Amino acid sequence: MKKVRSGEPLRIPAQTFNSFVDAARVAQSQLHNVQARPVRRDTKTGIITVRNTTEEDVGRFGVMVLDTVTISP
Repeated sequence: MKKVRSGEPLRIPAQTFNSFVDAARVAQSQLHNVQARPVRRDTKTGIITVRNTTEEDVGRFGVMVLDTVTISP
């Protein structure tokens, strides 16, 4: 695939256009699905994802207490 310049005719093969539509649908569904489970990430860096199930908002660097282990080694 190559980029087009302003004013050039744009010719997109159907397969490429359909791929763009599919990608846009996936992106839109992820934006609107705020209850979705977080994407599983590699934990080798020591960083784990924690979901806030309290009724209160916690800031990005807010402190929370973890009182139970949900997933054990």
